[in-house]
Order: sequence, then C-alpha cells, then structure tokens
Amino acid sequence: RVHGDSTLMADPALDPTLRGEFAAIILADGKANALYPLTEEMPLALLPVANRPLISYQIESLLKVGFKTMIVVVPRVHMKRVQNAVETVLLVSELRDKVSVTYEGIDGELGSATVLRGLKDRIKTDFVVIGGDVICDVSLHRLADLHRLRNATLTMAAVRRAAPPPDPAAKKKKAADDDAAGQTDLMGFEANGHKDRIMFIAPMEDIENETVHVRQSLLRRIQAMTLARDHIDSHIYFFARWVLELLAERPAIVSVKDELVPLLIKLQFRPRALAQIAHLVCADDAGLDAPNTGRADDVVPLPYESQGFAGAAAAASAAAAVARDPNFVRCHIVLGGGFYCRRVTSLAEYHAANRDLASRELGAPERARFEPYEPLSDKGAFVHLSAGISPKTQIGPDCCVGKDTQIADRCAVKKCNIGAHVVVGANVKLTNCVIMDGAVIRDRTKLTNVIVCPGAVVHEDCDLKDSTVAHGAAVPRNTEAANAVHKAAAASSGI
Repeated sequence: RVHGDSTLMADPALDPTLRGEFAAIILADGKANALYPLTEEMPLALLPVANRPLISYQIESLLKVGFKTMIVVVPRVHMKRVQNAVETVLLVSELRDKVSVTYEGIDGELGSATVLRGLKDRIKTDFVVIGGDVICDVSLHRLADLHRLRNATLTMAAVRRAAPPPDPAAKKKKAADDDAAGQTDLMGFEANGHKDRIMFIAPMEDIENETVHVRQSLLRRIQAMTLARDHIDSHIYFFARWVLELLAERPAIVSVKDELVPLLIKLQFRPRALAQIAHLVCADDAGLDAPNTGRADDVVPLPYESQGFAGAAAAASAAAAVARDPNFVRCHIVLGGGFYCRRVTSLAEYHAANRDLASRELGAPERARFEPYEPLSDKGAFVHLSAGISPKTQIGPDCCVGKDTQIADRCAVKKCNIGAHVVVGANVKLTNCVIMDGAVIRDRTKLTNVIVCPGAVVHEDCDLKDSTVAHGAAVPRNTEAANAVHKAAAASSGI
C-alpha cells in the first residue's frame, strides 16, 4: 500500500484486519463517581446508552476493523455481569465463535497506567487502548495507518467540541459541563512539516491567565506551532510496544491520560532524556529522523535507573539506537470533525449520549454511526417488537423502547430511552428521560430530564425535573422536585 500525507483514511477493503498487528485493550474498570447514583449498583461498562451497554460501543468499534482478540479490564466483583453483556454483544454481531475475549479482573481502583503495567507480559505487539467511558466511531484503520506511516510511539484522536446551543444560559452550562469533566484540552501541533504531530497538551483547567509556556528549544526545532483549545481527547490511543517497558521502569506513572500521554509528548526532541530510555527500544525498529539539534535545556527530569542497562552490551545497543534516530519518540494525532465522539463522564454527558444515539436527524453533526438494537419503526422510533404500546399513546422520533415494556393510554414520550420490562401508566409525560430496565412509572406522572435506575418506582401524580431516581428507590405520590437525587430507603418494605 502507498500512503500519502494528505490521505490517511484507510479503505477497509485494502486492509481488512488489524487483529494480528495490534493488541486491543478496553479499560472498563472505571467507577465514574460523577455518575452517582447510576454506578452505585451497576458498573460503568453496563450503563445503558440507547438501550445498549456502554461497553458494546467499544466492542463494536473493534469488531468493525477485524479485531478477533481483545482484553477487557473489569472490576473483579462485576466480571461475570460484564462477561454476560459482552456475550450478548457478540451474539448480536453474529461473531460469537470468531472472537476471543480475555477478562482481567482487578480489585479496588487502579490507575489506567497501573493496569497496563500489569499486562506487560501478555502483550507482544503494538497495542490500542480504549477508555471504558468512550463512544467514538473514529476509523481505527485511520489511526493504525498513521501509526504505521509515522513509525509512531503514540497515535491518538481528538474531536472538536460541539458548538453549544444559541441560548446564552445553555451555552454557559455546556462550557461548565465540559470544563468540570476535564474533557477539553489545549493542544499544540507542528505548523510546518507533519501537521499531524502533536507537540503540546494540557487540560484547559490547568491553563492560568491564558498563558502557555513552551520551551524555546522546541520552537527552534519546529519553528512554529498551532494551538487549539476546543478539542476533546477521545481516550483512544495506539502505543508502541516498548511503552510498556517504560511503564515498568517508571512505577510512579499511574494515569495514561494525565501522565503517560503528556510525558511521551514532552519527550519529543529531548535527546538527553531520550538517551536514558533508548535501551527500551529495539534498534532495528528505529527509523530515520531529523539530526540532533538538542541543547542543554532539552533535559526532562526523569529519574535514571542504572539497572535498566544490562551491562556494556546493552549500553552500546542503546547508544546505537540513539545514533540512528536521536528523536525516536514520535506522537501523532487524528483531528476530527468527521467522526462522533463522546465520553460518558457525567450525568449531563450521559443524557447527551442517550439523546445522540437514538437520533435519526439526517445531517445532524453529532449523529453517531452506531444504532440501538431495537428495529426502527415507521414513526422514527426504535421499538422492540414485544413492546406493548397503546394506540392512544404518542411515541416521538428519537426514542428507544425495549423488550416487553408496557406503555398505557394517553402517554406522550419525547426523546426518551426506555429499557426492557418497564411499566408506564396512563397519562404519563416523559421528555428527554432515561428509564432503565424494570422501572415503574405510575399514572399521571410528568418527568423531564430524569434518569430512573433499574427497579425504581415513581408513584402517581409526580412532577420531577432534572433529577435522578436511584436503584430500587420509590418516589412517593404527588412529589414535586427539581435537581434532586431520590435514594432507596435503607430497609425496603415493598411497594
């Protein structure tokens, strides 16, 4: 295949599989405290988005490009439940007998880099890491092509933050949601040469007084850098295999996003720091790059561990690698406006993901290429064939209704995702809600921007706005509330 700088979008027909070249790891171990109480009884991987478990979107992304072996990292306490969900995803994809999924159970909360360090001996190739909170349809072929073409250490993807709604109050809230979730980054790219090379990254919340500090030596090397402040890191990363060896030598690195990725980006064009880790890279894999133009201020404060060099032979091999390619760390990025990406890191983002994935608006800039499992009805909603919906009830487009759900007379449902085995009484109004499996909504209730967790009950004549009903909770009749969390009683006495 011939690659060109201007066309990096791969044709799957030309490169039908990545399965033997890259290992695939899904980090589905996060608890996401910002999603409380949704994740109080349910792991992040199983949160329903458009009536599909969140992990199904990461699995589908890998299946689309031919991955047949995957490692899924999950909390040990939830491993069986996640295994069952993944089995269902594979059955739906009709690839159950062709895909091998290995599960790595962990205890407690471990950093993402700590998890990768524990997998070092099981990974023998370059590898791709996908965050467990990610729904993204960026072409993994495109990332893999760029990774190969540039002989990269790190290849990542970022999407431009969606334009906020025109309403000033909504605009302020959207910006606050993004900043609070720590999603928006300031990124710097090489302005000349390879414009897909990322040279700088920092969370916008860490930028003080709109001031950015960049090394003079870096600017002398690349001459100019383009800064962008409106991109969100997708948390999909391709890494060179030797990065695992770096993690083994740097046990203090805990987070992939917050520590490993910034470190690799900072290591570029710093020859003295690179000399300390050159022994981790096979000299045969080193390509040709620009000559060494480093100066004394190129040094990164990395602790040097002499035991990394196994004698004079290893030191000589490392020196040879540096001589061949003094700038062997290369970090590149695919910038999106043409793909969907959302990270489920807050209740606001969870609402948005459910809305996006059930949307059928043609040309919508955030319309994902993923779809719910339920079939599409002639009215534009995704409705399971076993659902019982009164002919006197209106189900608007951009809705999902799950298996065996019953909706009584004279209800109005707009932009909602309703799970399986849900019971909705008569004269109920639901707008922009997520109603999870087994929930019950009694007669004459009105819910707006509400999440109802599994097994919860909202009794008659309630009016709830911008609220969450926790697992197994019961909201008393005639309750009126906004911006509230309704929790289950300590001792359940039945409904």
